[in-house]
Amino acid sequence: MKQLNKILLLTPLKLEHKLLKQEFEIQGYKTKETQIESNTLTEFEDLPFIIATAGIGKVNYALQCCKIFQGINKLNKFSISGICCLGAAGALDQRLNIGDVIIGLQTIEHDYKSAFQDYKTPSFGAHKFFKDFIKAKVPSLTLNVNEPMDEASNTLSPFTFSEIQDFKSYLGWMASGDEDILTLTRANEIQLITGGAHATAWEGAGGARAAASLEIPYIEIRAISDLCGIDSLQDFKKNLNLCMVNLAHFLIHMA
Repeated sequence: MKQLNKILLLTPLKLEHKLLKQEFEIQGYKTKETQIESNTLTEFEDLPFIIATAGIGKVNYALQCCKIFQGINKLNKFSISGICCLGAAGALDQRLNIGDVIIGLQTIEHDYKSAFQDYKTPSFGAHKFFKDFIKAKVPSLTLNVNEPMDEASNTLSPFTFSEIQDFKSYLGWMASGDEDILTLTRANEIQLITGGAHATAWEGAGGARAAASLEIPYIEIRAISDLCGIDSLQDFKKNLNLCMVNLAHFLIHMA
């Protein structure tokens, strides 16, 4: 049987997976669910994506990413062309608004610390496969697909992928660390540590390490659920559905 080329969308939360699947179905796409060990895999007839949930936290996400990838291989049905960490994020940059989508050209691990040796803050660039993929869908986009990761600009760059989109989309940098950012002071510290990241979430660096070990292209794409303040928990709960709706619409256009 010929294997189908698919991009694996890995959400940290089961609720993110559920809301994403729900919006795809509302937009008319038929879904089918398959169990791979303890995880549920959602596949589509007419989209180049499959969805699974990898859990919260960098280490857990990385381990589950590898486990899910191995489970998919055992199905002998799909060929995974890339892995995308997909979910909600907090805004570090005040230009970002609730519901905006940010494509992480870099994911920077802000909580990798050592008092015993000098080190460079770990960072992981979006793979050329995904840069080419996005550039092909948005020809007007200014994106150097061959730019080395360590030379990538940290400019927050807006772009339009559809004339009817009702949220903004950006190319930018993602911070990654197992920490909820709940004050402006801490948000500013994370920006300083990362050299100017625009949004933050937990799992991105874990997914990047797992994808590298699997030798699979990787990218992190998020939607803004909160503004990294004292109301972030309530904002996350209130805005998560909007985030996943916007991500679904972005992905549909990218397909």
